[in-house]
Amino acid sequence: MLFATCNKRLREDVDEPEPIRRRLITKNTIHDMTLKSYMQHNDSFTDLSISKLLNHARHLVLFCYRNDFTPQAIQDITDIQNYAAQFLALEAVPLALSTDTTMTHRAFARLLPQPLGFPLVSDNVRLFCNHLGTLDKEHGCSKRAIFIINPDKEIVYCRLYDDTTPFHIDPLIQHIS
Repeated sequence: MLFATCNKRLREDVDEPEPIRRRLITKNTIHDMTLKSYMQHNDSFTDLSISKLLNHARHLVLFCYRNDFTPQAIQDITDIQNYAAQFLALEAVPLALSTDTTMTHRAFARLLPQPLGFPLVSDNVRLFCNHLGTLDKEHGCSKRAIFIINPDKEIVYCRLYDDTTPFHIDPLIQHIS
């Protein structure tokens, strides 16, 4: 299992100039942005704003995963779904983010064994993943990671995972409680 502190992640070199990179993340704070998502429960595509989500929740729990239609993605999404009700009971909104498009998310969600109670978020322009430090530039997809973001848009927890280690969700529940 890999672990990266938020400060290390923010200091990583990226291809963009410093002022552009700092617009989304400044000292472990995420600035507002809107991301496209797929909501399976009503089969809709929605623009999700970080600030609007945090107006109705104590935390955002952002799960970054590599690609739809992979065995690891199926396992990751199933694990998140198994804990979605607990997150929501704690006023935490789970989000699953990859660089796949919303249409790909829709096709992927239809193949899963159970309906999803959380949005699949698309970062197909790879901007948000790049700013979070999860973008695998060689493969063009996100690395696996979990972030907890509080109402002040501060990253209060972050952890990177390798491709074989399952997400450890129980400690997240304890951290949010």
